[in-house]
Amino acid sequence: MTWLNADCWTNTSDVHGFNGVAQNLATLEQCQEACVNDSTCVAIDWEPANPDDNFCWFLTMTVIGNTTETGVITHYELNRLCLSKSYFHFYLRQIFSYLSLYSNNGGKSLITCVTVI
Repeated sequence: MTWLNADCWTNTSDVHGFNGVAQNLATLEQCQEACVNDSTCVAIDWEPANPDDNFCWFLTMTVIGNTTETGVITHYELNRLCLSKSYFHFYLRQIFSYLSLYSNNGGKSLITCVTVI
């Protein structure tokens, strides 16, 4: 996902959330993207060494506790306000890119208008 900003996630090593729901997702990026697309998801736990192949856990609240092993689980909290700004900036870049391709002045008049507003 090109607009998902890594700064929208706060990660903490060696902690996990409680009452996580296992997801069948193979990569951290897939796990984060799926969480973003689920309005009830506020955080994930990423556990790549899980023997049951449950690497990704969705959380609907952010109560965390220490793990018994270090370097096994990383807890990621999602900042949806940051996410909204990232998506907005991505969307604006797409508009400006489109305008620069199809306008005579490279989209400069719209950039001036947005700056003034």
